[in-house]
Amino acid sequence: MKKRYLAACIVVITTILVLPKYIATQVSNTLDNIVAGIDKNPVYSAQVIEVVEGWFTSTAIIKIGLNFDKISAEQMPNMPTGKAQFLVDFHASHGPVIFVDGFSLAWVKWQATQDGKKLKPIMQWDDSQPLYKITGVQQLWNDTDFQDQIQAFTIDSELQNVQAAFSGYQGKGTFSSSHFDYGANSASLKVQNDKNAVSFSGLNLTMQLDGSYMEAIGGAFIDTKLALTLDEFKFDDLQSGQKVMELSSVNAEFVADVDEQNNTANVTQIIDVNSASFSGYLVQDLNMNLAVNQLSVAFMEKYQALANELTGKDPNVAQQQMLNFAQNNLLELLKHDPEIDLKNVSATLPEGKFNVDAKAQTLNVQSLPENLQDREFWLTHLLASANVQADKAVARAFATNYMVSQLQANPQTAEMSAEQISQIAIQQSPAMIDAMIKQGFLVEEGEVYKSSISLKDKEVILNGKPMPLP
Repeated sequence: MKKRYLAACIVVITTILVLPKYIATQVSNTLDNIVAGIDKNPVYSAQVIEVVEGWFTSTAIIKIGLNFDKISAEQMPNMPTGKAQFLVDFHASHGPVIFVDGFSLAWVKWQATQDGKKLKPIMQWDDSQPLYKITGVQQLWNDTDFQDQIQAFTIDSELQNVQAAFSGYQGKGTFSSSHFDYGANSASLKVQNDKNAVSFSGLNLTMQLDGSYMEAIGGAFIDTKLALTLDEFKFDDLQSGQKVMELSSVNAEFVADVDEQNNTANVTQIIDVNSASFSGYLVQDLNMNLAVNQLSVAFMEKYQALANELTGKDPNVAQQQMLNFAQNNLLELLKHDPEIDLKNVSATLPEGKFNVDAKAQTLNVQSLPENLQDREFWLTHLLASANVQADKAVARAFATNYMVSQLQANPQTAEMSAEQISQIAIQQSPAMIDAMIKQGFLVEEGEVYKSSISLKDKEVILNGKPMPLP
C-alpha cells in the first residue's frame, strides 16, 4: 500500500514539475497565433521581437504598429498620417500550480502591459502603474478569466494645444475557443483645444461572441451581441460658442444571429436616444430599429476580406474592384432572398412627431441579368413596402428643407442669401404639399399626413390605389 502511495506521489510531483515546460510551449504558440491574427489586419502590424521561455515563467516583448495611412481619409478626415509603434511587455506563469499573488491551480496566469512612457511628456497618470494593463488566468477547464484597464489621466499641453481629463477604463470578461464575454465601463472623458470641446459620461459596453474572438477579428461571421450605453455626449464649437451636438441616454445594440445550416445570418441594429440637440434643434425619443435578414455568410466574409485588402488604396481603384466584386459575387448574396427591414424610425421634433417603417426583399433570384441595370429584372424579383406618418408641421418642415436644398442647387437662386432662400422655401412648401395630396402621394387625416406604398409582382399600390410604374 505504501508503495502505491509513493508511486502516486511521484506521478503527481513529476506532473507538477514537467507540465510547466509543456505549458510554456503552448503559451508561446498561442502568443504567436494572436500576434499573427492582429498582423493580418491591414491597419495594424504585430511582431514578437523577443521571447524568453523558462520552465515556470515566460516573458515576451511584442511590437504593435498602427498605420494611419491605411485608414480612409474620407471616413476620418482629421486622422494623422504616418505610423505609430509601441511595445507591449508580456509575462506568464505556468501551472498547474502557481504561486504568484498567492496560491492557485490554473494552467497559466499572465499579464500584458504598455507603460506609455512615450506619452509622458504630454500625459500625466499614476506613475506606479502602466498606462494599459490586461491580466488573465487560464483555468484548468480552459476558460480564461481576464481584466483590463486604462489608467485615469490628464493632459495639459501648450505645445499640443490640448487639455483632457479621463476617468479611466475598466473591463473584465472570460473567453475560450468557443465563446467570448466582456463588459467594460468608463465614467467620463473631456478633451478640448482652442476650437472644439468633446466630452462623454457614463459609458458602458458589453460583448458576447458565440465563438473565438480571434476568428471574429479575422473576419469570420459568428453569433454576436454588442451593446453600448452612454449617459451623455457633448460636442461644442468654442470659437462660435455653439453647442454643435448634445446627446443624452444613448442605447445602441448590434445582434448577429447565424444560421449555420443555411449559411446565412440575420443582423439587427437598434439605436435609442432620449434626447439629441443639433445646434439647438432638439430631437426627443429618437428610435431606429434596422434588421438585415438572410445575409449570405460566404458573401459577407468575402466582402470583409476585400475591404481589408482595399484599406488605404486609391479610391478610384477601390471602387472598380468593388464593382468587379459585386458582379462576381452578387448572386451569392441574392439567392438567399435577403431582406432589409426598417421596423421603426421615429422621433419627436419641435414641430411634432413622425414615424417611418419600410421593408424591401429580393425573391427567387437564380441568375443575374447580363446588364445589372435591367429594370425589368429587378421589378420582377423585388418585394417592397413603406409607411410614413407625420404631424402636419413636421411635414411642412421637411418640405421646406427639401425646397432649400433644391434652391441651393439651382444656378438661378444659388447666389441668394440663406435668409432669402429660406423665405422662398417657406412660401413654396405648402404648394408642394398640396400638389402631393392631389397626386395621391399623401393622405390627410386630421392633424397628420400619411403615405403607404407597396410593390409586388411589378404592381405598385399607393395609398390603396394602383399606380402606374414610371
